[in-house]
Amino acid sequence: SSVACSLPQVARIFPPLAHFPRLRPGPRPAGAAAAEMPLVSKPLSTLACAVLLYVARPTAGVTWIKGGAGSSCETVCSARDGCREDAWPATQEEFEEMTTSIGFNCAGTQEGGARYDPSTDGRYCGWSGPPEDNAGGAPRCEEDGDASTHRFCPCVADKEL
Repeated sequence: SSVACSLPQVARIFPPLAHFPRLRPGPRPAGAAAAEMPLVSKPLSTLACAVLLYVARPTAGVTWIKGGAGSSCETVCSARDGCREDAWPATQEEFEEMTTSIGFNCAGTQEGGARYDPSTDGRYCGWSGPPEDNAGGAPRCEEDGDASTHRFCPCVADKEL
């Protein structure tokens, strides 16, 4: 049995899959070039589709906002239907994609490790919060930075409500 979840559909939700040539719109090459391309147009199994959709889930529907100095993400996202605790960047690459998408350029990026990360002092950035075993289970959205720290906040809605 097939599922209504094909790789092209998932690629629209999860852009990193778009690097597969067959997922790009346009004609498929003929001959040897076509033989070298992975077959990805067939529907995925239910499990594979569920895994890909789960991987895409953390940032789906998130609008990243660079907050004011000293503000918590609860404050920054209060007019945008709240802060998403499940959307923090898991890698430096994800962090850099996020800052690029909002038009911010870090002069340098370090791991960080504070509960208020990801953040910036306006020039340098820290991308990763504390390890889970050191986070104390408290939500990171409500953490304030100091007066010179601007948090990058994952807000639920893209427009102020």
